[in-house]
Amino acid sequence: MRHEFAPAGCVVYAARFPEPAPRPEPDPRRLRRILLINCVADVGYLALAAAAWRKGRTGDGAAIAIQGAFLLALDSHYAYHLEMVD
Repeated sequence: MRHEFAPAGCVVYAARFPEPAPRPEPDPRRLRRILLINCVADVGYLALAAAAWRKGRTGDGAAIAIQGAFLLALDSHYAYHLEMVD
């Protein structure tokens, strides 16, 4: 079976890549801009949910509204609380 080779694959991978590659320092301004763009897309989700609801697709509308509302809350929370480094 193939799962028998998984431990050997992990050992080979660890031997080839002993340390993770260095990551660049994240830019908080760029992250905030991306989060705010996501907030706009989340409002689009809510508009799509309202359109689905009006067309009688209440189940789809409710599911899209729940997803859009959660994502809007998440993205706006992190955009608001993101610490800007001067």
